[in-house]
Amino acid sequence: MPVFFRINCCRRIANLQESRIQNLISSQDLLDIIMHTIYLSMMVQVIILFSFVVIGFFMRRKSILPDSTARVLSVLETHLFLPALSFKNLSANFRREMLGQNLLLVLVGVILLIMTLATGYLLSKKFSRQTRIPRNFLFYIFTFPNYGYFGYPVINAVFGEAVLFKTMMLAIPISIAIYSIGVCAINGNSSEMKDKSCRDANSNRQGLPAFILEMAKRPGRNIPPVLVTLALGILWGAARLPMPVAMSEGVSMLATCMGPVAMLLTGVVLAGYAPGMLFVSLRSYIISLVRLLAIPLLFGIVLWSAGLRKEYFMIPIIISAMPVGLNIIIFSEAAGRDSREFARICFISYFLSMFTIPLVFMCLVYLTKSQALLGI
Repeated sequence: MPVFFRINCCRRIANLQESRIQNLISSQDLLDIIMHTIYLSMMVQVIILFSFVVIGFFMRRKSILPDSTARVLSVLETHLFLPALSFKNLSANFRREMLGQNLLLVLVGVILLIMTLATGYLLSKKFSRQTRIPRNFLFYIFTFPNYGYFGYPVINAVFGEAVLFKTMMLAIPISIAIYSIGVCAINGNSSEMKDKSCRDANSNRQGLPAFILEMAKRPGRNIPPVLVTLALGILWGAARLPMPVAMSEGVSMLATCMGPVAMLLTGVVLAGYAPGMLFVSLRSYIISLVRLLAIPLLFGIVLWSAGLRKEYFMIPIIISAMPVGLNIIIFSEAAGRDSREFARICFISYFLSMFTIPLVFMCLVYLTKSQALLGI
């Protein structure tokens, strides 16, 4: 029997056996497998994150790291690692033909961006009257989740590379907004102080337009490096320019440093608190639960009512259910601001996400019958 014929027969037998096995798996068993995969993927990310946070925390508490560590790490993040990450992502994924083939996904991403901006604006307006946190930082917390670090690995583990690619396409508008509007919001107004005066009739009530206008007054001085690499990444990807191997490897190495250094930085900043003080902020729990549960629930109601289903419904909810982005710590430290309160919010947000993200995924799986996404 020819070799190619035997190989073809073996493939047919394997496909037939796989089909029979799939037919034997009950719907409940499938959901259990999905939830188990989600939980394992989630725990891997959480363990990695908290390991780096703990290392940074104790190295700073034991004075192994100097007082200037947070400042140095934040400058490296804002001027080197984060620009490299934005350039890598956009130059690799921003393609004109891909935008044409996935136009509906991009449009849903634009809708999601509009919803997140509106929600962040309204929530920051409400919470700024009740807390000492400046409104521009609240705007970032409620608007831009950390979907890259947590969302992408879980989606890839559960649904595969095809859905991961769709997620990255849908997230293009939000990625652009993070590196532009988000950066402008965090860096926007240096007159916003931590004390009560930030809630008076000053720039804290001017909203997002004031942040952008201030950044535009002196563009040469105020444009962050990440915005430059953002524009370069879009142009590079759209033009499909070839990238030399040395350049590609170098950018990838720098981009890989973004996550670990951000987690170390979080631990270094949190070292300003005694260990027992990290969990006692009721305000941090409220803000985190709004970020992790209330916003996804609101978006789910709106998108479901609009008739969106399958990945057009699931992906936006998954993105919106992710914890607070670490950029709020990075850019605060780079600007010389006290970011301990923001670091504590991030810490509690990631701690609670161990329970909220599996809950959100479970609700989505039961609601949308995700077997279609898995090809079963």
